[in-house]
Amino acid sequence: MHRRSLLRLLAGTVLAPGSALMACAPAYDDDYYYGGGGYYGDPYYEYYYYPDVNVYYHVHTGYYYWYDRRWVRVRTLPAHVYLRPRSRNVIYIRDRYPYQNNVEHRRRYHRDGDGRNDGRRSVDRERDREERARLERERERRAERERSDRERDRRTERERSERERERRNQRDTERNERYERERQREAERQRQRRERAEREQEREARRQDQAERKSQRERQREARKGAERERQADNGRGSRSRGETQRERARETQQERTANAQRNRQSDPSQQQRRDTGRDRSSAAARNGTPQEQVMQANGRWQRGRQ
Repeated sequence: MHRRSLLRLLAGTVLAPGSALMACAPAYDDDYYYGGGGYYGDPYYEYYYYPDVNVYYHVHTGYYYWYDRRWVRVRTLPAHVYLRPRSRNVIYIRDRYPYQNNVEHRRRYHRDGDGRNDGRRSVDRERDREERARLERERERRAERERSDRERDRRTERERSERERERRNQRDTERNERYERERQREAERQRQRRERAEREQEREARRQDQAERKSQRERQREARKGAERERQADNGRGSRSRGETQRERARETQQERTANAQRNRQSDPSQQQRRDTGRDRSSAAARNGTPQEQVMQANGRWQRGRQ
């Protein structure tokens, strides 16, 4: 019983200072650390750095930071990444991400353990070769993208130029067709105007011809009328001349008969009486005229009436 109490006293004596120290030691997380007085910013982070595989290990959180074409944070490393305790280095980093000064860490903590004098390990050379290959592939992909972009731009430019040329040719064709239609319409209008002018000329020529024919017919009619009038006048003058001549002859004959009768009456009174009776009849016949003289007198009156 006494021994058990003594052990309890010794345990309390040993654990009490440890508990006090643990209460005063800072506790770290991702962004802050916790000390005895509370949380404080901008701490020093404690890491284990393995330069042969270029891996950081956060002591308090248990995360690994290693490079796999980019920096990643994992809880468990891949099987091909082997951490050798002899190459471990304890570093204190104020930055949140330990790999921000990776070049300086590699230069300071690197150990040449493969027998070479270049200060680089085979893992680093392999990583550098992979990095160079990655950069070369990236450069090739970038060059391929640039070539494809240039080819696409050239193809787009050719297509745009081809479309522009087709549109220009189509506009030229439409303009030429429009000009041709306008020219045909203008030629058709000129042809119609010429035809109308020709028809007008033909109608005018027909009107002039008809007027000329009409005037010619009028002149011919007037000429015929004038000739007829002249002929009728000539016929009337001839009829009157013949009638006057016959009357003159009849008067002369009557005068001769009267003179003969007077001579005979002076020689024979009975014969004179008979002659006076015949003379009276001759005077009546001369006064009335013969049938031929009556016809000629009627013709003369008709001609004078027409004139």
